[in-house]
Amino acid sequence: MKNRKARLKINAFKIVCILLTIPFLSFSQYLNQVNETSFQSEYTSAYNYDGTYLTSINTMSDSNRVQNGWNTIQFKQYDHGFNIIKETRFQDSLHIFNQGYSVEHFDNAYYFTGSQQGLFSTGPFQGFVCKFDNSGNLLWLKNYFPTVYDSKISIIRIINDRIYISGSHEDEITSAQSVFISELDRDGNILWTKTFGNFTFVKVTNIRSTSDRILLSYQYSTAGNNRKAMLYWLDFNGNIKWQKTYGNTGPWLMSALDPYELPDGNILLYGFRTNPIIDMFIDSWMVLTGKFGNILKDTVFAFSEKNDAFIVGVSPPLFRNNDFLILGHDNQAQGEPTNAFLACIDYDFNVKWKYDLGVRKFNNYLTFIKDIGNGYYLLCGHVYKDNNHPTSDEWFVIVNLGLDEEESETSEFGVYPNPSSGKITFSLGFTPNTSLDIVITDIQGRTVKTLVVNQKEIQIDLELSANGVYLVHLVENGKIQSTKKLIYA
Repeated sequence: MKNRKARLKINAFKIVCILLTIPFLSFSQYLNQVNETSFQSEYTSAYNYDGTYLTSINTMSDSNRVQNGWNTIQFKQYDHGFNIIKETRFQDSLHIFNQGYSVEHFDNAYYFTGSQQGLFSTGPFQGFVCKFDNSGNLLWLKNYFPTVYDSKISIIRIINDRIYISGSHEDEITSAQSVFISELDRDGNILWTKTFGNFTFVKVTNIRSTSDRILLSYQYSTAGNNRKAMLYWLDFNGNIKWQKTYGNTGPWLMSALDPYELPDGNILLYGFRTNPIIDMFIDSWMVLTGKFGNILKDTVFAFSEKNDAFIVGVSPPLFRNNDFLILGHDNQAQGEPTNAFLACIDYDFNVKWKYDLGVRKFNNYLTFIKDIGNGYYLLCGHVYKDNNHPTSDEWFVIVNLGLDEEESETSEFGVYPNPSSGKITFSLGFTPNTSLDIVITDIQGRTVKTLVVNQKEIQIDLELSANGVYLVHLVENGKIQSTKKLIYA
């Protein structure tokens, strides 16, 4: 314990020193909203955002019957104000939907995957895939691998207009587990399946595509409880080109990595591993490899006194000015809540900053991050029940990390005075040859006012319905040329 605490103090000191050099005004939190569903528990890790609607598909259960079923698949779409505009539910009278993992939007439909079990959590697992149309109508639901005792489908991905699913199988007699990858047609029929390995435990982490291959990662053990991370490089028909193993060896050690190809062809692996010195402490973990999996950099981050981990299996990191924006969660001590965090890590794996995010006294998780433009990022996930509200609910956060200097100064476009409460001047800094548009939006992207400008400067009495932060866009031929932040007070 002394070794870990000493290491944590050194790492914490480094992180604090880094944070002190950052202007805190560069990070602002504009939304922190939980949509509560009374007497129902929602477990959401699967989201899709197309710029117009945010769609979530999850498994939902009565909070008094979480382990018993009749659980439900729930399809929900939100507008920019996170108001529910579409909601449908599907229930199976013979099975429960105890887990939902992954969703993809493809060819005007949503494909969702997970696992089912018999009522009251009886019998083996069955993997399923279901397909919804854009209005949330269930088109079909299919179970797979009926001759396999236990089958879990963890991931669905659309790669080059082809549908891939991956998960695990378990043999009823030997309890041996294996990994599979399959290709489906648009009606859910299996075109082919490839199966790998003979393990005592296996859990698929993710499928990602590269420029010319598929990266398949999973967590596995061949004996005891030591779990390592495996990475396969497959061709688009599921044939293995190479495989690599990462992680420590020892009792109760746990490793999981999620792969992502970088623009230079290297592979970023991120996730978590158990501290090899003090068992049962989980640390965030990041590995950089070459194109063929050879390790170039291997870094462990101990953000907290107890456990922390980068989120795997869902939304990949985002890249901003050659930095990684990555989601995770941590807790400081036994019995304390788990908080979500958003971290910025540079290409050399230096921590630039880390922000903790939480709303409940119990556990908080964010699983989805999306760049929605102009320095704003949408974060989605769920919070677990606490004393004030007995269920698990969907959670939405919008943060602003500031615009890049190069991005925000693309023209002499100016807005003043700022802040403003009425009369305001828009200055182009030049006389336009044709009419331009000035479009004012709120931070959620909704247009609140549009002006046509055909001169160097224009002054108006601006009347907006609510005080707050707005974005002023200079638009030419439908393309944003420059954006300024306006504080209306």
